[in-house]
Amino acid sequence: MSQTPIHVKLEYIEALNSKRDFLSFQKNLLRSLKFMNQYYSLRFSELQVKERLHKRIKETLTDINKIESTLPKANIPKMLKKETEEEYQFVKKQQKKTEKYNKDIESQLAEIQRKLRNLQ
Repeated sequence: MSQTPIHVKLEYIEALNSKRDFLSFQKNLLRSLKFMNQYYSLRFSELQVKERLHKRIKETLTDINKIESTLPKANIPKMLKKETEEEYQFVKKQQKKTEKYNKDIESQLAEIQRKLRNLQ
């Protein structure tokens, strides 16, 4: 079976608009490909930096452990230990307060979004 071509008559303005749309599509597609390539190269470099950082952190931790093993242990008086525990408890309480505040803000935002959806 042979296929016969079908011809469609277009007005000059329609053809011009179609060509303009097609070229615009090509331009946007090429721009997207360019951004994707940039993203992939940045992502690759990011992974390399993370890998180097991870190695350096491991090396630093081993160095710290070696230093700690060679240093003598300090005897801290009970009075100072008590103060550090109190400071720790204070910091813990502050963190809980900020978490509660953040949760309250998030719940308010969720409520506002729900009301906006109901209005639409």
